[in-house]
Amino acid sequence: MTTSRTQLTVTLATNQKAALYIRQAGVHQTRLGNDLRKLYTELLLTFAHEMGWPDDLIIIVNDSDIPASAPLEKREGLQQLIRAIEQDEVKAVLLNIEHSLYRNATLVAIAIFMEQCKRHGVCVATPELVYDVSNPMHERLFRLSLESQTFFIYARTNG
Repeated sequence: MTTSRTQLTVTLATNQKAALYIRQAGVHQTRLGNDLRKLYTELLLTFAHEMGWPDDLIIIVNDSDIPASAPLEKREGLQQLIRAIEQDEVKAVLLNIEHSLYRNATLVAIAIFMEQCKRHGVCVATPELVYDVSNPMHERLFRLSLESQTFFIYARTNG
């Protein structure tokens, strides 16, 4: 399927697996936390279906109750996602928002994730934008989104 969102045209491989990355932290083991996790999952599933993925080509990777600022070794879901990318098991990563992947990330962590996506032909999609990080313009936009969120959080907590 070809989509044009905010003037970025990307052809998504909807005939190959996509990973929905769910991360929602802050309301640990509460009914609200469970309701939010369910809502985020349903929203991403709806988004995946709208983009053309059937259920049998969707995997759900869950890192809920883990802060996006946690080190990689504590984020089993993100580790699973990276392994799926490295093993060519998925060709797209769907997120509710870019910074659900990383918050307060080092530039190295962001660069490594993007390099894995480039190397394995994986696109990253949110309901607002679809990124093909092998395209230099898309790569810059994705990096800017992650870096600006990191800067905003730093400025808010240290300003």
